[in-house]
Amino acid sequence: MSNQKQVNDGGNATLSVKVSQETYELLNILAEGLEHGTNANDLLKMFVHAFIESAKHCGPISTDMQLLLDMLKVEEGWHKAFNFADINSQKRIAQVVLILEQPGRKGFGMVKIDRPYLPDQKPHMTYCVDEILERVTEVSMKGLYQRLRDIGNEIGTKSLRETLMKLIEDYKKHSLRLQFEEEGPQLGNYSDFGRAIEYNKRTKRKKHFTPDTMPVTGNLFDDIDHEAPAEPLKDWEGERHDK
Repeated sequence: MSNQKQVNDGGNATLSVKVSQETYELLNILAEGLEHGTNANDLLKMFVHAFIESAKHCGPISTDMQLLLDMLKVEEGWHKAFNFADINSQKRIAQVVLILEQPGRKGFGMVKIDRPYLPDQKPHMTYCVDEILERVTEVSMKGLYQRLRDIGNEIGTKSLRETLMKLIEDYKKHSLRLQFEEEGPQLGNYSDFGRAIEYNKRTKRKKHFTPDTMPVTGNLFDDIDHEAPAEPLKDWEGERHDK
């Protein structure tokens, strides 16, 4: 990669890569389609920025960051912020997390700078947002951080960010399941025929009778007059038809 960069007088380096004309045109079309529009050059810069933020790397403080540190005036209150009541305790800065902005651009960037422990050592810095999140949470909310680490060990995540994303995903699934249960029929509240089951309420039973247990409410033959004379036979009644 060292053969591909060109260092200018201002301390900047140019990275170049060759792609096909079709890929170049497609990249510009996709870049222009983003919000507020951009170009392939800015898109590649954003990719490098995202790659550096995601990389777990610590290195020496760059020139521009050292300039920011020299401009940073630390007030006495910062040194005493750990324990305001103990006026005899000595305080010193162990680490610094800077939130940076660029005039005319949206969003912020973060960098963590560690103080060297030995006199012959130099400070180190990192852009990795995972390490910054871990450290800030550990220092500011130690109890919460330890609980999240314990959860991460149980579910197999490797960072605080992965643990939080997994918890958010599980919460969304749980919320959708509760919403579905509230809107739809509950399992066990309906019979196989779709009729609602009313718990703690006696079910109405329908009686089933046999010919022997059928109740008789009256004489089934009340409409027959047994005293009336028999009707005369018809002409065809009594004839044999065996021929």
